Amino acid sequence: MSPGTGEVYAPYGLDDVALGYLRPNSKNLQPDLFHQKATSYQSRWPWYGPFSPVHMARA
Repeated sequence: MSPGTGEVYAPYGLDDVALGYLRPNSKNLQPDLFHQKATSYQSRWPWYGPFSPVHMARA
């Protein structure tokens, strides 16, 4: 989000947010760190659905 403008940078859109999908950063793959963060996010925001390799793949 750009400070003061309300603009959001979302190069892949916001569908994943609406669907509750979590995906790793494809430019910095760190599976252990992703799992740790995803578990933390799910404990705070339970609507984030289960993540799986199917959800983690980016077309």
